Amino acid sequence: MRLERDGAYDWFLLNAPKRSHKGLAVSATITCQHICAQLSKKNLYLSFDDGNGVGTAQFLLEQILRNTGWRLDFCETFYEQDGETEKVRSIKSEGKRGAYLLISDVCKLFGARPVFDGDSRSVRICSLNRYEDLLELSFGKNLTAIDRKEDAENIVTRLYVEGEYSDSGYVGIDEVNLTGLPFLLDFSYFRELGVFTDAHQAALDAYLRDVRTAKADSSETAAQLIEMDGQLNSLWGQTDYVLYVLEDGAAKRIIPGGGATDAQTEIGDEDVVTVLLSDGTHREQTGPTFEADAQYAVKWIQRASGVIGGREVAIEAKRSSIQSLYRQYEKETDETKRQSLLDQIAALEDGIAQLYAGTDTDEGLYALMRRAVLLAIDRDDLRQVYEASLSGQEAIENRFAEAMGDMLIDGYWSNTSYAPGQEELLYREACEVMEHLAKPTVSYTASIQNLSGVSGYEQERFTLDAALRIRDEALSLNDMAYVTKLVEHPEEPEKDAVTISNDLTQIGGVSLDSVISRITGIAELINQKKALYDRSRVITDQGSIPAQRLEGMIDV
Repeated sequence: MRLERDGAYDWFLLNAPKRSHKGLAVSATITCQHICAQLSKKNLYLSFDDGNGVGTAQFLLEQILRNTGWRLDFCETFYEQDGETEKVRSIKSEGKRGAYLLISDVCKLFGARPVFDGDSRSVRICSLNRYEDLLELSFGKNLTAIDRKEDAENIVTRLYVEGEYSDSGYVGIDEVNLTGLPFLLDFSYFRELGVFTDAHQAALDAYLRDVRTAKADSSETAAQLIEMDGQLNSLWGQTDYVLYVLEDGAAKRIIPGGGATDAQTEIGDEDVVTVLLSDGTHREQTGPTFEADAQYAVKWIQRASGVIGGREVAIEAKRSSIQSLYRQYEKETDETKRQSLLDQIAALEDGIAQLYAGTDTDEGLYALMRRAVLLAIDRDDLRQVYEASLSGQEAIENRFAEAMGDMLIDGYWSNTSYAPGQEELLYREACEVMEHLAKPTVSYTASIQNLSGVSGYEQERFTLDAALRIRDEALSLNDMAYVTKLVEHPEEPEKDAVTISNDLTQIGGVSLDSVISRITGIAELINQKKALYDRSRVITDQGSIPAQRLEGMIDV
């Protein structure tokens, strides 16, 4: 269907005709979509990734509209807050979203609004800050009634920003954030209200100073723990154990390791433990009683195969061969062959002794086991330092939360569209999101007088997402808002209704209303992925492995 208005044409798709017969009346009702709705089924299999999904708004939109029958008529140049650097953003899509939704995604990224021209099959992309065609609404003139609703429910003053955890690394804002922290802070709304005092500012300054240092210390300690886990894993494998530091036959320190729990620390009469002696050797024993020369003991809750670099496996193999040779020796009657078997047994026993004691070029099992035990003790010392650091952070957080009170409101925002090396882009987009979330949203419902029907003025024309200036002295209003809903009566323009809002996160049909509700889910997912990534760094020298291979690696 073609609509002619003010000498211009627009096109709609008749997609829901309804005919009714009631009494003597026969009526028909039709529902039409604008022809741009066809774009929702165009380029369904267009995907964006790290290769083609990073660029300016024009670059991304030209790919989206290619081969759709629509063209990009105009695209504003978008700049960062410095007013000089052109915005570059990243979009990720695995297909099936369609061109219409992809256009909305790009508009959300760049703070823009699309204007679809059905007659020319073209799209104009204008900034939400473009006010050349700004329309003034003033109460007492063309504004006859206005309702202003302010909603502060979803205000966020501390926004944690999370990027992608992938096989190639983590994308976060810590390194590019001015504070060096993984979150953004914005108390501008409370400053405007006048409730943010000098005491709050002092608490904020102290918090940023202390928490940055504490987080840096804990991060360094965590990295050392991961490195020690890798060394320990290469020594005696991934296993659960309890380590006992002995003195005069009694345990003066107990260290659960791996997945061992405090309930498993007691040694039963039937438990087999490895005891390290003061002469540098170790032996296996049963039960909780230790000799005076015992320095350390290890109870294996879940013993890994090939403990200490595979030497135990080699020792067991040689012992098995010795038993086999002894059986042959007992059956053999020829003295020459019996002597040969004894020589082979002696060689194997000598090999076992070398595996225990080591050689000039290779550490033995005794030395490796002692090195592993001492490393496990050092790791537990460092773990205590790390936990103390976390406790210190918690104290800093508690002081800050107490000082800020209800002004401290946390939120999470996750964007996995950026690849390693694009942390600055993630940070810039997060700053724009934070700017919107740090203040209440305001929506307006206005009744507008059509001045053309009263005084011969040209009739006002409203378009979706258009910027408006609202003025009302009684409500102390001088605000900028955008058209979010438009109801027009072509034959009775005095009945036109316009809904407007200053909530930029809703403009262009894209919403961030899940920011708050997804806090728990995102945090849990992030922690799971972080644990997988840290575990993979322990397992391989390269620092990471594909997540789907991780379970198999652990089993091995």
